Amino acid sequence: MLVITPDGVIEYKDERKPLTIVNFHDLKGMTLKATASTSSGSSLATLTVWVDLSFRDGTKAKWRSTSFADNLQTIQGIIEAYSAHKALQGRY
Repeated sequence: MLVITPDGVIEYKDERKPLTIVNFHDLKGMTLKATASTSSGSSLATLTVWVDLSFRDGTKAKWRSTSFADNLQTIQGIIEAYSAHKALQGRY
């Protein structure tokens, strides 16, 4: 389950995977990243997406959804929620 709120993102997969929380108040920035790879003999590419998180304390982290890793609409929704959060907080 992935929940996107005006203040962050919360993801729960199962009891073996800890709860993941991205609190927008703790972030200085968020950047969409992607790589594509192909296998020999194939014209299809595999796209891998994630979000680089920059925190106010100077630390950085790579965040990739456990359940919705390559769902581009979900990743877009997270970035849009963060952008709205920044706009509402007056931090551009």
